[in-house]
Amino acid sequence: MRLRTSDPDGPGWRRVRHGRGFRYLDADGSPLGPEDRARVVALVIPPAWRDV
Repeated sequence: MRLRTSDPDGPGWRRVRHGRGFRYLDADGSPLGPEDRARVVALVIPPAWRDV
């Protein structure tokens, strides 16, 4: 399997801080559906490190 890279400036899903958690939005800014949100949460992607 090859590593895929993505364009951060291109359209895609976003994770936005919301209270103590996150909101997941699609390319149009609409919330993701329950199935897509469950898939993203199951990936357990840590937030970007800021102070290394």
